[in-house]
Amino acid sequence: MKLRHKIGFPVLILLFILWGCPPPGPHPRKGDAELETAISAHREAEGNKRIEARLRLDTLVRQYPNSELADNALLDIARSLLTEESFDKAITSLKEILDKYPSSDSASEARFLLGLAFFRSGRMAEAVAAFAGVDRKDPHWVDASIFYIDAMLKQDKVDEAIGRYVQLRKADPKRALEVEDALVKALEKMSSPKLEAVLPKLPKSPVGAYALFLLGKRAYDHGDFVAARKYMARLVTHHPDSPQAEQARSMLDDMENVGKINENALGIMLPLSGKWAPYGRKFLDGAALAIDAFGTTATQALSIRLEIADTAGDPERAAEAAVELAVEKRVIAIAGPIQRDTAKAAAKTAQAYGVPIVTMTQLEEITDFGSMVFRNSVTPRDQVKTVVWYAVTALGIRNFAVLFPDHSYGKLFRDVFIEEAGRQGGIVVLSVPYKHGQADLRLEIREIARRKREIEALFIPDSYMAAATIAPQLTYYNVVRLKLLGSSGWNNPRLIDLARGQMSSFEGATFPDAFFKKASTPITRQFVNDFEAAYGRKPGMYEAMGYETVRLLVEMITKNGVKNRPAMRDALASVKSFSTFSGYLAVQPDRSFHRPLFILQVRNGKIVDISATGEF
Repeated sequence: MKLRHKIGFPVLILLFILWGCPPPGPHPRKGDAELETAISAHREAEGNKRIEARLRLDTLVRQYPNSELADNALLDIARSLLTEESFDKAITSLKEILDKYPSSDSASEARFLLGLAFFRSGRMAEAVAAFAGVDRKDPHWVDASIFYIDAMLKQDKVDEAIGRYVQLRKADPKRALEVEDALVKALEKMSSPKLEAVLPKLPKSPVGAYALFLLGKRAYDHGDFVAARKYMARLVTHHPDSPQAEQARSMLDDMENVGKINENALGIMLPLSGKWAPYGRKFLDGAALAIDAFGTTATQALSIRLEIADTAGDPERAAEAAVELAVEKRVIAIAGPIQRDTAKAAAKTAQAYGVPIVTMTQLEEITDFGSMVFRNSVTPRDQVKTVVWYAVTALGIRNFAVLFPDHSYGKLFRDVFIEEAGRQGGIVVLSVPYKHGQADLRLEIREIARRKREIEALFIPDSYMAAATIAPQLTYYNVVRLKLLGSSGWNNPRLIDLARGQMSSFEGATFPDAFFKKASTPITRQFVNDFEAAYGRKPGMYEAMGYETVRLLVEMITKNGVKNRPAMRDALASVKSFSTFSGYLAVQPDRSFHRPLFILQVRNGKIVDISATGEF
């Protein structure tokens, strides 16, 4: 809601206007003439002379307390003090009027100004009490109500503020506009249950319209389309001209389209332009093969198609792409994205539209967005669990060191390794960082060398290129007889090429991965052969992950008979033994998919799968 008026009014101008009004008093009493002269002098005085005139006026009030003008003089003093922001003194004068002259003509204004003095000095509870005392027939009641509402909101008493707003709107709809923006901001801070509770108290006003919109939007964002439709329908029916009505109509149309899905359409979101495009295309090649793999049977009969959306590596574009797939393409489920920021944007949107989405990001908390969000990826935690299990269980190693790149990903691996080693009965004796891309690690390796008698295995969570640089330096500085452990980044044939002539530095090095193109499993052999036939090259981990994720979704349709989004969600949440490259995929309570990993090792100048043979 755009601001139209600010709460309050030109207080100083009002005070000057009130200050200039001549005091009544039809029956002269003793001191009236002197007080009248003193009041006029006080109003005309400026600077220090005003202070002197005010002191003179105060003296005369004490001298002639029964004068018809005593209350007017006190009111004049209070107005002057308020303009100078001497709030405590003004409060004293105003209270004196209400105590000594409660029935005077000045009492009404004094009560309002007392609330104003409290308000401007930050004493909101006292301001509310004073404003509450202003009678509805009083000419100051509207102004008092505006400040009363503001004071209540400053104390987070929204119910009371709404109650007075309803009264004010009936008395003076135009002035009520001045508080609506503040009320709207207060509504935005309220929880949905509290907002629901105050909704019946709101009149058919812009504030009431906004309350309906808030409730509808929140329900919409959480995928509760039944509740969202209820609130949005009420909004467009009862507030058709409100600023939110057009957006509400658009959301109602979207929800109508969301319900009309194409049960044989799958969406995939990947970065197909921008700097991440080479990676996105690899995922897409695998995903497309998953559709083609069923082409002669189920997918051909059902006409299953893959709707492709480019995230461009941009979260905002990812959110737009998710809406496009959900509403325009009407897909039954989405695969991707792969990056954490785009995955978060897409997951939030897919959850809001009630579309199951299987992200391929390593961000573990991605599934926190809701029950429609799943994750299929291999995280640092997955890798570390496998490599630590191998070292502790198969080799009996207990004492580790970590040599890691000093960036967020390297630090994550270090932290997870320390945690997992401790959980499995080991200990990390030493962790040493190095700069990303650093070639000469003599200082870091010497630090490890000084404690090498305490260390049995060294974990290096970096790429195969970094590993090819580091391992020979370990040998050069006589850091030998340590078991080298790596992350999935070591699983690349080029590691062997780079290590030629120094292969002894890598002999026995062990690392995990979810895909190994030379694995003997039937699924792997079939995938590698089909992929090479289709694209003329061998697949890697990215292609395998795209293939596995889309193949999973396809089987939910072709084998499980899924025909709508809730059924797809439930089917995905029930996966227990989906056959994949390294074993069987099973969903976890957090809706992430877990599989055993290959345990790979450098032996005699080759990378081999030792998990298949059990020859640890």
